Amino acid sequence: MSLTELDKNPNRAATRHPSISVIVPVRNEEAQIERTLRQLLDQEFTGVDVEILVADGRSTDRTREIVESLAHEHPRIKLFDNPGR
Repeated sequence: MSLTELDKNPNRAATRHPSISVIVPVRNEEAQIERTLRQLLDQEFTGVDVEILVADGRSTDRTREIVESLAHEHPRIKLFDNPGR
């Protein structure tokens, strides 16, 4: 079955949820990252799955620690290493 046929299947359409990925590139954002992520978490998206992907460009401050702590509380937040900055 092709993707086009799957999209036309009414049973599949009823069970599928749209998703949004919010990508947040950061480097040394200790002063702002918690506020930013909490604002994103506070957004209401009815019927939509939202994930927040934080790409850390090798921060040398507490940015990673703050993101990891929030990710522990909120599984929608995922932290990734971005060595290329």
